[in-house]
This record gives sequence, structure tokens and C-alpha cells, in this order.
Amino acid sequence: MSLNFKPFRTESWRGHAPETGETIRERDDRFLILERALEIGEISEKAPAKDYLLWLAKRGYYVSLAWRRVVGMPPHDGQHPDTVAENAEIIAENEKLRDMLRAKDERLSALEAKLEASSSPENSRAQKSASTTRIATLQKALIACAVDGHSYTPIQKRSDVPKQIADKAAELGCGVDQQTVRRLLKEASELHVNSNYWSD
Repeated sequence: MSLNFKPFRTESWRGHAPETGETIRERDDRFLILERALEIGEISEKAPAKDYLLWLAKRGYYVSLAWRRVVGMPPHDGQHPDTVAENAEIIAENEKLRDMLRAKDERLSALEAKLEASSSPENSRAQKSASTTRIATLQKALIACAVDGHSYTPIQKRSDVPKQIADKAAELGCGVDQQTVRRLLKEASELHVNSNYWSD
């Protein structure tokens, strides 16, 4: 593992390609050094992984950043190429995550501001005002159409105009109750038309 090999599963110490003669010799040398260290009690055969990695580091062997993370060892002080590359990748990944968090925070702040603005009393009053204006406009249009197209007058006791409008609405597929039409016409005439108009 100190040579970045996966644990080999062959019965012999010598693995298969793509290992080269040089890497095989290096591995055999490390086993010999380790055997001597075990014989003199420099390290125990049952020592935890961290002790083995510390022993390798003490001997001057390179211990990868990944292995150091696994066992909680401090980062390597040297400028090993693999370490530099790994550190650069980690820095780039962290910066990317920070950018994503900043974008998320900005989006969240914008949504919170929008929500706060929509629930403010001023905004609520403005919405109510716009709704009231729209309803008044529709009432004016309704009474004008009824008077112009059907000669509607609220002073007529049994006007058939509400029924005509209700029938036409049903024909258009947007049915409305006749009594509702009568009530809406009456309200619109009282709210938006001068009462003298009907007497004239």
C-alpha cells in the first residue's frame, strides 16, 4: 500500500503485470526492512494501520494524502508531486462548493425579500386596491352592456334582461345564475349610475 498498490491476492509476494522489475524489487526491499523492524520490536505485527504509516513516514517513505486522511495523520509537509496535485484538486473543489453556497445564499435572500415584500401591509393594500378597481370596472362594463344591448332599467319590476344574459352565458359555456345576474345589475346600477338617469 505504501507503493500505492492494491492489496494483492496472489499466494506469492510477486504480483503480475503491469508491475516492473524495479517496483517488485522496491516492494521486496520494503518487506525486508519491515521484517527486521518486527524482529527488533521497532513495530508490532498487530499494530494499527496508523502506526505502520507513521513508521513508513519516519523511514522517509511517501505516505499519500488519502492514507493520511483515513488514519487522521497531518498533511505531508513536503512538496511531493502527488500531494501537490491532490491539494490543488481539493482547493478547486472547495472553491466550487463555496461558489455554489454563495449562489444558493443569494437566491435564498432574493426569495426571502420577495416573500417579505409580498406580505407587507403596503403591498397587501395595493393588491386590494387593484382588485377593487378591477371589480368596479367590470361592474361598469356590465351595466353599460345591459343598458345598450338590452335596454335594461332597474326600475322595471319584471325585467327579462337578467334571464337573457343568463341564457347567453349558458350558450357560451360560462353559465351564471339568473338571480345572480339580476343582483349584479342592480348593484352596478346603484354604485355607478346616477339615479336621475333612470327617472329621465
